[in-house]
Amino acid sequence: MKLELGSPLTDYLSGGKLPFSFVYGGESSENMISRFMMSEKASSDNGVSQIERLYEDEMTGLQCKLVCKSYSGGISEWVVTFRNRSEQNLPILEHVKAIDLQYELPQSKDAILHYSKGSSNQYDDFMPQRIQMKDRELHRFTPVGGRSSNGVLPFFNLQQEELGLIIAVGWSGQWSAELTCPTQNRFAVRAGQANLRLSLLPGEEIRTPSIVLVPWTGSNRMDGQNKLRRFIIEHKTPKVEGETITGPITVGSWGGTETAVHLNRIRAVKELELPYNYYWVDAGWYGDSNADTSDEFTGEWYRQAGDWNYHRKYYPDGVRVVSDAARESGLKFLLWMEPERAIYGKPITLEHPEWYVGNKVEGESLLLNLGQPEALEWLIGMISGIIAEHGIDLFRQDFNFNPLPYWESIDTPDRIGAAEAHYVQGLYTFWDELLRRHPGLIIDNCASGGRRIDIETTSRSIPLWRSDVQCVPSDPIAAQTHGFGLSYWIPLSGTAARSSAPYDARSILSAAAGLSPYFQTDGTVVPDFPVDELRDRLQEYSRARAFFAGDFYPLTDCSISPQVWLAYQMDRPDLGQGIVAAFRRQESPFVTAIFQLQGIDTEENYELEDADTKEIQVIRGSALQSLQVEIGQCRQSKLYFYRKQ
Repeated sequence: MKLELGSPLTDYLSGGKLPFSFVYGGESSENMISRFMMSEKASSDNGVSQIERLYEDEMTGLQCKLVCKSYSGGISEWVVTFRNRSEQNLPILEHVKAIDLQYELPQSKDAILHYSKGSSNQYDDFMPQRIQMKDRELHRFTPVGGRSSNGVLPFFNLQQEELGLIIAVGWSGQWSAELTCPTQNRFAVRAGQANLRLSLLPGEEIRTPSIVLVPWTGSNRMDGQNKLRRFIIEHKTPKVEGETITGPITVGSWGGTETAVHLNRIRAVKELELPYNYYWVDAGWYGDSNADTSDEFTGEWYRQAGDWNYHRKYYPDGVRVVSDAARESGLKFLLWMEPERAIYGKPITLEHPEWYVGNKVEGESLLLNLGQPEALEWLIGMISGIIAEHGIDLFRQDFNFNPLPYWESIDTPDRIGAAEAHYVQGLYTFWDELLRRHPGLIIDNCASGGRRIDIETTSRSIPLWRSDVQCVPSDPIAAQTHGFGLSYWIPLSGTAARSSAPYDARSILSAAAGLSPYFQTDGTVVPDFPVDELRDRLQEYSRARAFFAGDFYPLTDCSISPQVWLAYQMDRPDLGQGIVAAFRRQESPFVTAIFQLQGIDTEENYELEDADTKEIQVIRGSALQSLQVEIGQCRQSKLYFYRKQ
């Protein structure tokens, strides 16, 4: 049975075919799977159908289970697990591909592969890329160092004219994907954990990366991209009390700040009636009370990882004093941690050195082995206790080093990839258990700024800091580019700006945003700070952030050039509303641009509001569809809200 580009996977599966492959004991799954005993269960819930297919090798005791979900629009998602139900070590399992499929292409012409860079702390992080898929050329993708979006995002969109297929690899470790066109009429994709060759131990179970396939048809690739975005919002975004989360609007503080200063900042925010919804305390709030963590650039905060007791010099009565004050002012509380890393010499690393991987030398960073059950159980209990003790509403989890060398250091020749496989499973268990124990909790997935973004992490978290480029200095062009590029693939992300001027602050416009007033050392706002301007930007964020859960339409190319415009549209067809954001960069000679908006009903009237002048005009959809924007000066912006009458 052949698969055709743009067609769903369901018929292929119902014909008994496998969407994955492996080699076991030197023999390919294609040759041996017919000898396995097979059983199948089918179910359906809320419009999502599921097939659970179990293959068993009675000779050796290997079990292979496929769980595949089918969603509306022909979208498929599956994951494969392998289990040793025997009392003996199994033959070598290797070359495991979570997806191994070939598609027939409708035309004898080159297809286009769309993808994006990941985060590498560069101005062009998440920049869209495209490859013309030449006959017999192989393209291989893999991230750097074991974090899933470090260098390249695990999302791909193959397009041939008005048909396409999006492939998302859900693995928060070292994945790899190989994409090729063996002939002009065929496309092949293989992806999985990059390195896996192991003998399963008695009772051991591992899983593959999850795979999501989004087949699409439409006038251009954005029909496919927005189909993916809608799927992620509906099925792969955390929910609180049944409602899909949106990003927070935060006022931030460094963790190595005294309690009294925090309280003054919270008081100032309330008195100035600034519409934030979270108070953010970042790194530096923990560790040895003799350590100076008051400056984020000294590195002392970094060397305190593993000691998650609050810093008694800065918080003599505990962090809860700050979170309670925030809550009394109508704010929720966000707190930073990096629980997967510890500095050797911290008490927990000496008490349980067997839980940690790395060079056990004073001051060295170690990796907590989440694949070890005792370490994982301890971590869940410890972090859960901190969440309750400190009153955390949003748990910010950072991850500031590459885990792959640590995983590889404890693998043996017959257990290659085992440490990574169990670690990644442990990470998912950790997050799932925190969310279960603390209803309403939101997790921020940072990882040095946007370096662990994949379909599995999006289902449990939101990346509030999509690139460390925004640390110092905060750059508007980088912020525009990052948000634009990432929006092709995921709806919810965030970053921060250091200026409330419209051009700077609108450059970070996202589902989540951080923008703080300038505070004095005592926590009061500096004199003459443009509070009204800041309030305007925060109100814009509050109005605009819901639209990022809608459809994304790029109105220009994505570029880091200072000589161009960048513009995009976010449209909520369910609301009949949206926004248009346009930026004339500092060296652009162009004063006027005409943008072709999408999703507009040409037969209806719309209210179009200029966010700067507050002027509202009623305009026919046919006229709004070709929106003319004038920006008279360089390094300026325009923001429009539109609503169908």
